[in-house]
Amino acid sequence: MAGSRRSRRRGQSSRAVDDAPDSDDASVGGLSIGGDEVGVEGANGTADEASLGDCVEELSEKRYDTREKAYPKITSALQQDLQEDFLGQYRETLSMRIAGSLRKGGSRELRLAAECASALAVSLGADDSCESAWRDLHPHLAKIAKSGRNDDARAACVQALGTLCFVGAEEPSELEECEELFTATLCSSSVEAFPKTIEALIGSSALVAGRISFSWIQVNVLDRLINSMTEMLDHADLAARTSAGEGLCAFAEMSLQAKHAIDVVPALERVRELAAQTGHSMAKRDRATQRARFRDIRDFLETAIFTVYEKKFANVVLKVDSWKCEARLRMLTCALGSGIAAHCTASSFVAAVLGSALVAAPARLSGSRAERRLEMSPNSPAAKASTLQRKTQRRAKAYVSGALGE
Repeated sequence: MAGSRRSRRRGQSSRAVDDAPDSDDASVGGLSIGGDEVGVEGANGTADEASLGDCVEELSEKRYDTREKAYPKITSALQQDLQEDFLGQYRETLSMRIAGSLRKGGSRELRLAAECASALAVSLGADDSCESAWRDLHPHLAKIAKSGRNDDARAACVQALGTLCFVGAEEPSELEECEELFTATLCSSSVEAFPKTIEALIGSSALVAGRISFSWIQVNVLDRLINSMTEMLDHADLAARTSAGEGLCAFAEMSLQAKHAIDVVPALERVRELAAQTGHSMAKRDRATQRARFRDIRDFLETAIFTVYEKKFANVVLKVDSWKCEARLRMLTCALGSGIAAHCTASSFVAAVLGSALVAAPARLSGSRAERRLEMSPNSPAAKASTLQRKTQRRAKAYVSGALGE
């Protein structure tokens, strides 16, 4: 009897292990998986096509946690490399599985599926395959972007919709429809409770607007966007306020390039307050972040001069010299994460999107300690160029202030 009881206990223990829900931390193929950041790699360190194919098949499983575990593996593999062979075989199936998750998935599955859709769009690039994926996924993403209830999932779907539209949409009517959706959603009163969605809406709107005729933007959405983003400068969330200021600069830059004047005086007054805000109404670090960012926004709205900066990803350096470039870089960063460096060198589409912003990585300083110190001194060429830029901004600001009679 004792042996029988032990056998029954072992059987119950095995069934309990089989029926237990999948935890967030597990081990697959000798790799530790924690949370959503996970990749499927073979023995040579690259994504294994067969394993990725198995992950795609897991997306059709009935258990939601199985699907939720498969998405990060596929997304991570797409971010690390182009995966041309895998996409050539599984692109249509993957799009169909993502569409299924967008129709019936929970909040976490929606977010993961949208993130996978963003990585898929950038990996496919501007060809017929991405256009097909755009048309497959656009209706489902648009529905969640309009009326999603979870901020994380809704923001991810807005970001994926903007990315797919920017990469895959070919007809001007499709771009205009997407821009109208972003504008209408941003102007609705119900979106105020979704700060991450606000950030994604403004970024995606500025991204897609870069591919649309400015005359259409001026007639249909510009005034509504400027008024809505001006109101968002008073939002309680720091990221939402910052996105509103950046969006104002992006559309002001488009207006300047089209030689069309827009009224940013009401927004500029609030931007100046945020750039100089003091007190204890927010954390010290957040206050410093806000002041630094809104000083750049203020300087652009006053002088129309963008503060150029460089951003480094592994061995790739990006020189960001406009708000348009910043919107594109944000899109690629959201879609590819840390894998943006690999795509910059392997993907002609990513290189074309970044254009002149993609520069070679600077050589490491060599020579004696005195020579390296000289390169970093205020008399170095880089320091002199930065000083000259600040002087130009001050002169332009003084000229604009004098013209306005301030």
